[in-house]
Amino acid sequence: MSLKFFVTEPDSAEEFDKLAGSLGACVSDANNNVKYRSTYPGIRAALCEALEVYTGEPRRSKEKKNSKGEVVAVNGVAQSAPSETEKAYYDRLLAGRYDVASERAPLTEGEAQNILSELAKSQPDLFIVSPAATERSKKMPKDITSNADSIMAYVESGTTTIERVFDNIAADLGVDVDQLGDPSYDTLCSALVSVKDKQARDAAAKFVS
Repeated sequence: MSLKFFVTEPDSAEEFDKLAGSLGACVSDANNNVKYRSTYPGIRAALCEALEVYTGEPRRSKEKKNSKGEVVAVNGVAQSAPSETEKAYYDRLLAGRYDVASERAPLTEGEAQNILSELAKSQPDLFIVSPAATERSKKMPKDITSNADSIMAYVESGTTTIERVFDNIAADLGVDVDQLGDPSYDTLCSALVSVKDKQARDAAAKFVS
C-alpha cells in the first residue's frame, strides 16, 4: 500500500526488553534476525560447495541470463547459476540420485555432519552471528524488509518453511521456483520486490484495458 504512517520504536535494548516482558529479548530477536538473513544462508552455501568436492556430484546449474533473456558472459565465458535449491541438492545426494557420480553410494547424514563439523573448524567465521553481514539488505526499501522480517518470523516459529514461501511466491509470479535463487533473506527480499512490481503492473493494466 502507498499509505504512510509513523510507529514508535524503543530507544534502547533495555526499553525493548521491558516492552517484551523478557530480559534479553532484544539481543535474542537481533540474533535470530541475523541468523536467518546471513549466517544460515552462508553456512548452507559453504556446505553445498564442500559436498560437491566430497561426493564429486555437482549441483545442477543453468546459464545465467539478464533481464533481456541474454546469456551473461565474462570474457567470453558463459556464466552459470544453480538451478536447484540447496535443500533439493542435499536431498538428492541423500537419495543417491546422481547425475555424474553414479557409482557412488548415497550420501549419509553422518558424512554430511562430519563435513559440517570440519567446516566449523576450517571456516569458523561462517559460524559467527555478526550484524555486519546484514548491511547489504539495508539497501532494500523498508516496506520490503518489513514484509521479509514478518515472513521469516513465521518461518522461525515453525508455522511455515522458507521453501513453501518461495513456492508460493513463484506461483504468484508465474515462474519456476529455481528462478528465485536459493532461499535466503536476501533472495526473499528480491522476490518480494518482483511481487510488488507485478502488483503495480497489474494495477496499471486495469486502467488501460
